[in-house]
Amino acid sequence: MKFQIISDIKGSEHKVKFEKDADITILSGNIGKNIDATLSFLSKIPTPVYFTLNNTDFYGNDYDNVIAKVNRFCQKSKGRINLLNNTSFEVEGYRIIGSTLWSDFGNLDPFILESSWAGMLDYEMISNVTRNKKEKELLIDDHFIKMKNIFANGDDYQKDFLFDTSFKRAKLYSRDQENIFSYNSGLFTPFDAYIIHKENESWLKNEIKKEFNGKTIVVCSHSPSLIPLILENYPTSPFLIYNDRKLEIVPSYYKIGGYCSDKESIFSKGNVDLLIHGNFNTFLNYRISNTYVISNPLLSGKNICLSLNNQEKDFYTKDYLNKLIDYTKK
Repeated sequence: MKFQIISDIKGSEHKVKFEKDADITILSGNIGKNIDATLSFLSKIPTPVYFTLNNTDFYGNDYDNVIAKVNRFCQKSKGRINLLNNTSFEVEGYRIIGSTLWSDFGNLDPFILESSWAGMLDYEMISNVTRNKKEKELLIDDHFIKMKNIFANGDDYQKDFLFDTSFKRAKLYSRDQENIFSYNSGLFTPFDAYIIHKENESWLKNEIKKEFNGKTIVVCSHSPSLIPLILENYPTSPFLIYNDRKLEIVPSYYKIGGYCSDKESIFSKGNVDLLIHGNFNTFLNYRISNTYVISNPLLSGKNICLSLNNQEKDFYTKDYLNKLIDYTKK
């Protein structure tokens, strides 16, 4: 069985070339610029489809409404189009497991979280999640307490960094634009993403543990590893790009917390054959423990159609090792 792997199409559906040899198409999020575009594209794919949603797929809509709409759409396809949202499917000796995963922002590190909150369109373009409101409020209260402690006890560098990011965030997304301790409760926030991330993480761990006599493929829109940051030469700390005491929001700034999390332990048992994720702009292939990892955004220009036969499975590259060694020397 051969799988065509694509991610991060983001409105360039007309540029996708479907592989004639593909038996299944797997998409790891950011398919369309909104959910209607996403569903329109999915309906045109000639093979059975397994996909996760990511941030752009929710843009311009309420999070919960999108999930409900996609579930109805998939039900009407009668098994041809399948949403991976804490769901698992068995197909001819393969188990395909998936969740968007979102991210944990360095376990709610206030510097990483505020830089993501200030730099990502998600928190302007997606409406609020209606569930878990009490948990969200508690997390936000705790976050603001952490911020106040940093302003009281941190060094000047930390204070300047946190003020600049939180002030930019307040200007963009808060009802009271002059108050860095306010936020717009009607919009999706990093705390919504964090709560969903924890649910996805727990589900993935439990699902992967289940015995399966076949090959396992895990699909996540967000990477459960920080390795992609290294491979794409992004810093893994927001402080590394806070230069001359002047904040500049650049893509690498919010990718630190908003695009991936350090959750490699999910794969430590080695019972996942292939992990597919998205969120990056170049083709990536690396390894977590015994799990091979691929991210193939449309911008990479690569048409990836692969099987998991032993002779075709080795995607591990020396390029990754060299970059990792260079990074650890810095």
